Amino acid sequence: MDSRQKKAILADTSADDVVRRMNYDFDRLRVSLGDRLAIVVRAKQLDRWVSNFIVANPLATVLHLGCGLDNRVGRVNPPSEIGWYEIDYPEVIDLRKRLYPDWDGCRTIASSVTEWGWMDKVTTGSPALIVAEGLTMYLAQDDMKQLLDRVVGRFSSGEVVFDALSTGALRARKRYLRITGAKLRWGIDDSHEIEVWNPRLRLIEEVPLVGAPDIARLPWPSRIMCGWMNRMAASRNLIRLFRYRF
Repeated sequence: MDSRQKKAILADTSADDVVRRMNYDFDRLRVSLGDRLAIVVRAKQLDRWVSNFIVANPLATVLHLGCGLDNRVGRVNPPSEIGWYEIDYPEVIDLRKRLYPDWDGCRTIASSVTEWGWMDKVTTGSPALIVAEGLTMYLAQDDMKQLLDRVVGRFSSGEVVFDALSTGALRARKRYLRITGAKLRWGIDDSHEIEVWNPRLRLIEEVPLVGAPDIARLPWPSRIMCGWMNRMAASRNLIRLFRYRF
C-alpha cells in the first residue's frame, strides 16, 4: 500500500507484486492505518541501519532472522561480496523461492530461528549484522536470550538490530492477534537489560517508533499523533527499535 502512494517511504514495488500474486484475503486481517504506517516506518529505520553497516563493513555477513516475505535484500541492494542469509520456517522459504528471483550472494535457510542447528550453515569470520523485524515479541524470553547468546558467540564482532514492544504494549496488543492465532510472549522496558543478559552487547542506539526520522514524511494527522505520543515516556516507549554492538 505504501508503494502506491505518491510520497512512498519504502517504495517497495516488489511487495505490491507479491501481494497481487498471492491467493490470500489480506482484508480479513483488518490491519489499521496506524499499523500500516508503523510497519513502513519500522522497516525503513532497520533498512537504514543495515545499509550503514554494509557501507562500513563491505565484506560483512547479514543474518535476516524471521525474514517472512520481506524483500529487504532487494531494497538494500547489497554488493555480491556481502554474505546475506534469509532464515525462516521451511514453508515460508519455499514460498519465497516461488515469489522472488535468486539474489546474488543471498542464501536461504529453512528453519525456525530457535532450532539452533541452522547456525552451522552460516559462514563466520567476518563482522556480522543480525536483523530481526517483527520477530522478538513472538519469542519466549529464554529463547530470546539463547538466540542473542548463540549469534553473538559465533562472530567476533558485529551488531544486532531489532524492534520490540514494551511489556505494556505486549499486553494491549494480544487481542489483535486472534485472527491469525499468533501469540505474543516477550516485551522489554529497560533496553539495558540486554546488556545484563550478555556483557558483550552494548546499546548503541534506541529509537522510539513514534520518534523515528520518517515520521516526518507521514500525513499530518499521523505526524501530530506521533509527536504527542513522543512527548510522554509511557507512549514513547511502547514500540522501539534497538541497535546493539558486540
